[in-house]
Amino acid sequence: MLLIMLNITFLFAQTIIEGNVIDFQTNRSLKDVTLTLENETHSNNKQVVVSNDKGEFLFNVDFPKGTYLLTVSAINYETKKNRIFINEDKKIRIDFVLTPINLEYF
Repeated sequence: MLLIMLNITFLFAQTIIEGNVIDFQTNRSLKDVTLTLENETHSNNKQVVVSNDKGEFLFNVDFPKGTYLLTVSAINYETKKNRIFINEDKKIRIDFVLTPINLEYF
């Protein structure tokens, strides 16, 4: 029984992913930005967070090891996507600079 539990433990990684989101034009922190971390193979392994007033975000994940897609989106900004490989317990720092969408009315 102990051997089975040890094997399952090695399939998962306790990972912290943190960072900031800022506006490209103003260099100001962006709040209420949605960040979604999703396993590319198993869509049931998904976590969503929202940046705080200082533009900070934090994922504390205990997902199976593998490749994940981190999507960053906000109203009136271009969406960013990054692939992250989670294979061990670690802390990852990643900052995002979002570019406003040029809204022109005709």
